[in-house]
This record gives sequence, C-alpha cells and structure tokens, in this order.
Amino acid sequence: MHHLDLVRNGAVVATSPTTGYYASLDVPTLLAGDVARFYDGNAVSATAAYDGQPTIGSDACAPHVSFTATRSDTHSVYNAGAFPANDYTAVNRSINTTGNPFTVTLQSPLAVGDVAFVVTQGLQSNGKVGVEFVRYAKVAPCPAPSTPAGDAPTTTTAPAAPTDAQVRAKVRAAVASTAARLKALKTRQLAKRKSVRLPFAFSEPGKVKLTLTGPRGKPIGAGEKTATAAGTSTVTVKLSAAGRKLLKAARKIAVTVKATFTPARAGAKPQTASAGVKLKR
Repeated sequence: MHHLDLVRNGAVVATSPTTGYYASLDVPTLLAGDVARFYDGNAVSATAAYDGQPTIGSDACAPHVSFTATRSDTHSVYNAGAFPANDYTAVNRSINTTGNPFTVTLQSPLAVGDVAFVVTQGLQSNGKVGVEFVRYAKVAPCPAPSTPAGDAPTTTTAPAAPTDAQVRAKVRAAVASTAARLKALKTRQLAKRKSVRLPFAFSEPGKVKLTLTGPRGKPIGAGEKTATAAGTSTVTVKLSAAGRKLLKAARKIAVTVKATFTPARAGAKPQTASAGVKLKR
C-alpha cells in the first residue's frame, strides 16, 4: 500500500489517502524546501524536494513572442510554450535555449489570457526517482514604458493616420503569422473541432474577418473579431460541417487564409490580404 506525505520545516502538513498502486496529494500551495515522501507500506521508498523552480519571467506578456524562465541546475527543460486558456490542446509551440536562465521563443505572439508554461525534469532521492516540475503563468498585457523620473512631459503632435498601402502591408504581415499558426495543426485534428482559435496582429483598433477556404474556393470556416487597441488578439474561426468533412478526407490540402481588416478610424477603407498554407494529416 502507498501514500504521500508533504513535509514542511520538518513537520508533516498533509497526507494523501492510502492506495494500492500510486498516491496523489493536492495542496493549496507549495513552498521552496517542501519535501514529498512516498511510502511503500510503512517505509519511505522515495523523496523529492521542491526548490521553487522553474519560474517564468514577467516578460511573458502580450504581444511578446518570447519570454525568459529559470530552472533547477539539476533539471533540464522537457517542454515549454503557451496555449489559450480555454484550449490547452492548441499549443503555441516553441524552442528554448539551454542556459539558465533560458529563453523560450514562440511560434506566434502571446495573446492576453494565454497560459505560458514550463516543464522541467530531473532526478531526486538517490538518483533513481524521476521528478517533473511544472509552472504556469497567465499572460497579461505588457506594461507601457514608463517616463523616467524628472523628465518633464512634452507636447507632441498626433501622428498622421497611416495610408491605405501601409495598412494593407501590415494586414499582409499579420495574415502570414496567422497562416503560420494554422500550419502547425493537422487536418484530422482540425476536423474534430467546431472552431479553431487563430491569432491576428491588429495594427490599430478595428475589425477583422478571417476566412478559410480550400481548393477551388471551397469554404472551410470564418470568424470575426473587433479590437479596441493595437496588439495581437485571438479570432475564433467557426468550421463548417462541409469544411470539417473536407479536412477529414484530405491527406494534404491547400488552405487559403484571407483577412479583411477595417480600421475603426472614420473614413478608413477595408484592406484585404491572403496567405496560403498546406496542411497535412
């Protein structure tokens, strides 16, 4: 029979129910220095000490495309990235450096409400017990740059409104990033969903409509989002039944992502751009 004890400052502060195979213990919080003891009958068969690692830096904020983190010197990074708060399967994949602290570089910019995460693995006890530590951090907007103390406020002239060509260029860049995020998904994975959340970088306040079409313009899905400020936001694209059927049947399929962005400025014209991706099963 097995159970877990959580030991803090030498005293047992929590004990799990006894089970026949494995033990699980939930506590409100862990503190650096806490020790988990795993019992086989009445004998301690393994221990693991928590040192407060890993940590995630405050630069895990929107719309950054990277963030820093730290790990235990005896642990290595097993996984890292981010995902929307309501869809942990839609992982914003990443690569990371090997140092400590290390940098996690994401495939797409972070959005407000995303959850950044880091998973590390190492050995504890006598080198025979594997231990995994996980840290989550909810993504908030990056803070605005502060004015240095003593600097007097200055009066500035409002910048001129961007031209149609400038807006269109930014829509092209934004839809390219959106398409790159879509490319990370598989056709069968998409076919099982009724919607997919895709990022779009708003260059200014406004409304965007995203449409997904397959070969010969067959509709797959569409979605809209209105943003009141510049920055990367998530657009929920609803997939049609016919679109999901098309994705399910295809081993490979060319999909066009089209974005039509209408700035909130009075008199601004809608600007459209498209990007193509090839999805695989």
